[in-house]
Amino acid sequence: MEPVARKIFKGVLFLEVAGVAGAYLLFYRMDTSQDFRHTMNRRFPSILEEFITKAMNGLEFME
Repeated sequence: MEPVARKIFKGVLFLEVAGVAGAYLLFYRMDTSQDFRHTMNRRFPSILEEFITKAMNGLEFME
């Protein structure tokens, strides 16, 4: 693999890992903190709706 392609690949891989880590952190904070959920509801209601949808699907899967 050429050095330029390798650098691009590493950059894309880093951004992907950072995105997954950020999504996990956001999910964890909303799952454990009612105050954070309230803040998210005020600022970004669509994100909270998606969180509730995903959380409820997870609960249905576990039953």
